[in-house]
Amino acid sequence: MFSKDGRSVLTASDTTARIWDAGAPPLNVQIDWAQAAQFDPLSTQEIYRLGLSRDTDVRDWPRASKCDLAAAAAYDPERRSAGLPWQEIVPEIALAACANATRRSNEAARIMYQHGRAAMAKGDYSGAAHDFEQAAAHGYRVARLDLASLLLMASTEEPQVSRAISLYEQAWKDGVTVAAFNLGNLYEHGVNGAGKQHEPLLVADAGKASAWYESGLRANEPNALAYFAERASRSALSESESSGRNARLLESFKYYTAAVERARREDWPDTTWKNWRYRRASIARLLARDGMMEQVAQVYQSARDSVRPQSSISTP
Repeated sequence: MFSKDGRSVLTASDTTARIWDAGAPPLNVQIDWAQAAQFDPLSTQEIYRLGLSRDTDVRDWPRASKCDLAAAAAYDPERRSAGLPWQEIVPEIALAACANATRRSNEAARIMYQHGRAAMAKGDYSGAAHDFEQAAAHGYRVARLDLASLLLMASTEEPQVSRAISLYEQAWKDGVTVAAFNLGNLYEHGVNGAGKQHEPLLVADAGKASAWYESGLRANEPNALAYFAERASRSALSESESSGRNARLLESFKYYTAAVERARREDWPDTTWKNWRYRRASIARLLARDGMMEQVAQVYQSARDSVRPQSSISTP
């Protein structure tokens, strides 16, 4: 039996009577929350079988070459395929594909850069550095970022910190937004010298790290967004009151949602953002248990709508 106001339901069975909350969030709230709490999206095959339409706001790659498919970087603004982490590059396949690629004048620098990524995956760091240098000299902006990362690797000679910072900063000015996250990470942890007795090559600087992370956040760079999401999650653990804890979790959820949405629309490889999606879904479920389904749905839509390309970038 429903109560007169329709908010409760009374059920009876044998000697047991129970009163249930009959309230339910609006349908659009339930749908938005269900999307936010989804761990894995439907596969292409599942979408086809169910007769559903594919997302129309995700980038596609009609001009991808074999070299693009084998060695492109997801963070490259000028890439021609979804890209993949350099650790997942198959060097033999990628090197052959990029060596045999047709190097038209407007594509030569990109092919050279991707050949460098394949060389780096093989462990040929001097060859990779040469390719990155040449690509950067021809104006391929993301090549500076990879060259900087290569100069900081422990497996190479002593890290060239000053030059790496300069290259990162130039890449950022050129619109390679992941450079802000890389600089934030560099200043947060610093760079140690060789051996225990040597002075650090770069002393950690919390102020500069924060400034660069904030720059990445303003640019909607996915790694920077995920950084702030993780930081908010850690802060939630120190909250003694449930209200404070849930507020921090909702903040973390907002940033994870934005990171996932940006990576999804840019068609980043699933392995690079799957963990963010799982954390977003887990937080959505935790908050729903505390009666915050509607708040989660509102933040979910707001965070998705906020992900737009930035027209301008400023240096800290």
